[in-house]
Amino acid sequence: MKTPGTQDGTYGLGLAWRDTTCGIRVYGNDGDALAYQAYSFSTLDGRHQATVAVTPKFPTNPDASVDAFLDKAICT
Repeated sequence: MKTPGTQDGTYGLGLAWRDTTCGIRVYGNDGDALAYQAYSFSTLDGRHQATVAVTPKFPTNPDASVDAFLDKAICT
């Protein structure tokens, strides 16, 4: 599941991953539904977890804000 579906990708078989600014990789899902998005990520060992739900103001993309949240939640 941790093999990317595309070259240089960060997604494979329903599992997404992101690298935080402190070098910790988190795995989870960045699922979305009509009118909201829920992001839930965990470190590989499960010791750190973070979930955030947002109501994006389209057409903007909330990914940068979510990345900042994950950095605070996982790196501190």
